Amino acid sequence: MKLSNLENATMKKVQSLDRALDLLNILAGAEAGISLTELSKKARLNSSTAYRLLSTLVARGYAQQDRANKEYRLGAQSLYIGQAALAQIDLRQIAIPFLQGLVKETNELANLAQFSEGHAVYIAQARAGNRTVQMFTQLGAQVPLHCSGVGKAMLANLEEVELQRLIESGALEAYTVNTISNPLKLRTELELIRKRGYATDNEEREIGVRCIAAPVFQAGGRVVAAASVSGPPGRLHPDNDQVLSQLVIQAAGQISRLLGHQNHDQSEAA
Repeated sequence: MKLSNLENATMKKVQSLDRALDLLNILAGAEAGISLTELSKKARLNSSTAYRLLSTLVARGYAQQDRANKEYRLGAQSLYIGQAALAQIDLRQIAIPFLQGLVKETNELANLAQFSEGHAVYIAQARAGNRTVQMFTQLGAQVPLHCSGVGKAMLANLEEVELQRLIESGALEAYTVNTISNPLKLRTELELIRKRGYATDNEEREIGVRCIAAPVFQAGGRVVAAASVSGPPGRLHPDNDQVLSQLVIQAAGQISRLLGHQNHDQSEAA
């Protein structure tokens, strides 16, 4: 069926918007200014098209161009939009469907904990109907970072300055015989967590409770929370970590994307 002139025009407008958003995403992922040539290459656009779109973004304040080196970066209007979006986000509301998905897949308690004042605080949960909720993972509970799966998942992804401050701010209290209370051993554990993408709590906060957790990031890459499943070691056996960890990582990644975090290669944008 032949499209009308109006439908053709609408499709072109949508395509232009899509391309402009690609350019904004690339600018957001750049650590410094980026040239027109590099932007065009990453967005898979010819230079003239990229230039026209960038000119509009600059005129509206969403991008800016350095007069000296001609490189582009995000503008003040992008900052305004980003701050407004963060203010309107309800992390718990976003996370609940993915926690429910984890329960459906694992038949275990699923949690979301937020980073708060050097602790992890459980702010959302989804429960398996036939499972008992564990003591320290109850909604609203505040737990140390160094001996909980959610806490270690967040610790492992903090900036070095903040990580060092938290580790040095007080003794790493041993809650069970499995708690990592030595700072050097904790750092070794955190490095492993960063590499594999998930953390485990092997009865480190409470005997009889095991946990697998993955970090949740907001736009800009800052870790703000962690998603997890928890239960007794007999059900969350280490032999099942590979399967369970991938489910938790996937859920945490989906929450992160809805918070504006992008961890894919922007050069793949079309």
